Amino acid sequence: MKVSGTVADLTAPFSLPGQGKGFTVVYSYTPTSSTGGTYTYTGSGGGVSMAGSVTYQITGSDPVLTLKQNAHGCVNLPGGCSSTANVITLTRTGTEGH
Repeated sequence: MKVSGTVADLTAPFSLPGQGKGFTVVYSYTPTSSTGGTYTYTGSGGGVSMAGSVTYQITGSDPVLTLKQNAHGCVNLPGGCSSTANVITLTRTGTEGH
C-alpha cells in the first residue's frame, strides 16, 4: 500500500490517503503531542470495507520522520478482525534554512 500526502503541523489533526491494489484507505490522526496520539482509518475496495483505530508514535529527526501505527481493525468478512502494525516514512519539506 502507498500512503502519501502533506502534513503542515504534527500537533494539529491531519489525514493521509492510502491506496493499494483494488482498495483505498484514509488515515485520520488526532495528535496529543508532536510525537503521537490516536488515529482511525476507513477504507474500501473489491466489495469489502475496513475500519480500525488505536495509537501512533512519531520518531526520527528532520527531514525524515517515522510514523508507527498500532491498530486493531476489522474487514467486513468472516474472521476479519485483527491487530496490525504499520510504518510510514514522513519526509518534511520546506524546512531548509529554519
